[in-house]
Amino acid sequence: VVSFSGPLSPSPPITPITVPVTPSPVPVQTTPILVPVQIPVTAPIPVPMAVPVPNPVPVPVPVLVPVPVPAAMTLPASLPLVAPIPVPVPQPVLITGNATIRINAGRTSTNWVDDSTGNVWLTDRFFTGGLISGTANTSDIAGTTLDTLFFTDRYFLTPGGGYNIPVLPGVYDVQLMFSEIWFTNSNLRLFRVKVQDVLVSSSLDLFQAANGIRRTYIINATSVIVPNPSSGTLNNISISFENIKQNSKINAIVVSFSGPLSPSPPIPPIAVPVTPAPVPVPIVPFALPVPVPVVPVVPVTQPILVIPPSYIPTDNATSKSIVRIDAGSSRNFTDPFGKVWISDRYSSDGRMASRCPMIVNGTNNPLLYCNFRQFGNQSVYQIPVKPGAHTVRLYMLEPNFQNVGQRVFNVSVPRIRYASNLDLLQVVGYRRPYILEANVSAPNIQGIGGSIEIRFDPIVDNAIIGAIEIESIALEQIV
Repeated sequence: VVSFSGPLSPSPPITPITVPVTPSPVPVQTTPILVPVQIPVTAPIPVPMAVPVPNPVPVPVPVLVPVPVPAAMTLPASLPLVAPIPVPVPQPVLITGNATIRINAGRTSTNWVDDSTGNVWLTDRFFTGGLISGTANTSDIAGTTLDTLFFTDRYFLTPGGGYNIPVLPGVYDVQLMFSEIWFTNSNLRLFRVKVQDVLVSSSLDLFQAANGIRRTYIINATSVIVPNPSSGTLNNISISFENIKQNSKINAIVVSFSGPLSPSPPIPPIAVPVTPAPVPVPIVPFALPVPVPVVPVVPVTQPILVIPPSYIPTDNATSKSIVRIDAGSSRNFTDPFGKVWISDRYSSDGRMASRCPMIVNGTNNPLLYCNFRQFGNQSVYQIPVKPGAHTVRLYMLEPNFQNVGQRVFNVSVPRIRYASNLDLLQVVGYRRPYILEANVSAPNIQGIGGSIEIRFDPIVDNAIIGAIEIESIALEQIV
């Protein structure tokens, strides 16, 4: 409510002071006037900044002003001085070491401190687009003790809205927290959620996902990779929302530092030597009687980079060569059966993604499927192995789509089509494992070693792979 109370009280009138500047035969004593004003000149010639006033005594009297000076002016008795008011600039909050960023979306006043843990939830920041809303209904939010977080939110009317949270390069876990506090039925609000441009929810219905209104629902995206930027300083964790029906929304975000980037250990390449045929070395005489040999130009063949057999894991119990890769994972992983799966490597393209933790039906090894690599274009794994016959097993699962025909792709091992128009949802169902097995041969490459190529060709949406296992059947002798 804004009410008019009354007009401004006028300040008491200021008595003007007239400063005459007129040549006179009488001695005139003048005082420097330091004011940024303009004074009209009554004389036909304007008075410059320093005006010598003629006197019987030849002493010049300057009038010091930073602008042209007129003949007469009025000055207030005093001039107000306005001091600059410093405006605080909010500093960005950056994750360093093992720190964690917690953001309460839609909160604008002050940070909120959880009394039970001491955790500080920052006011809403790092967002792109969207509006804020809140509810006056502060009754209990089921499934959490942090009810305050869910009384405000940021919602997005148009696509392209989200958050870009500045962090240092590393591996992070991202937690997105939601609650449906408006709609009382399912299928009234639907939207997609992406983290680092990877789809983590294709059609999120908060009412249905949380089993009702005013109940919490949390999406955990683990092992989110933030690479080193070209500038070598900071990068962002991107969280974006796309509306399907009504507005997308978010209540709170937690970004936790999981660990530094862990590049695969460097593997020394072996260069295949190129021995040129003997070439006669001519002698070119110089002016001096010293013969100088001319080195012949021999085409240089690029070395073939292969992996020494010592780098290929071997099962000591069976003396078999075994390679196990956890696609989409940045860390090695030991499954419940004691098998070690190395971090993702040897791929030509694609993007790593995660749905951990995830319920997987039909397996005792769900962690093998919750990380995966997906391919938007034709891509390959080129995996170094010992020469010989091998069994290749590809572990796959549909983590997102729930309708047949939403993801279709081909698989070739190596260059032989082993699966055409593969639709995992149609073959095994939603979040159920599917294992594709093939027996292949890896020839010996110039007596050094071999490799197996696994190719993925997306047809509808992205191709996907959860893990790869290659086990030798019979090995050639490397000479």
